[in-house]
Amino acid sequence: MNINTAQSSDHYLTRSDFLSFWHSRPTAEFVAADLISAIEDAAQRRCGLHWEIYEAVLLRGLRDKAASLPADHRLTFMQELGKRRIRIDEAAIAAAEEAERDVWDDIHADQV
Repeated sequence: MNINTAQSSDHYLTRSDFLSFWHSRPTAEFVAADLISAIEDAAQRRCGLHWEIYEAVLLRGLRDKAASLPADHRLTFMQELGKRRIRIDEAAIAAAEEAERDVWDDIHADQV
């Protein structure tokens, strides 16, 4: 196997490009974006095709995770939520839960 890394190509990363990418990755144990993405994925699996259910499950999951984090990680987590324009205050969660209840009522009414 002959790999020539001396020449740069538009289609391939050179060895130095790869190493610079690898070393610029976050190395901390806590990466808020990854944690939020995992909670979003879990909420998606539980919601079916109903946005209201997804939103309520997501906001509750994010609130619970934020409450369980140490203070320095919680600050980073909340900053990442702010970048994504996600609010997990009581008013936002109450509105999402009310919409979720309405959807569940509609689902149950359709099943009868």
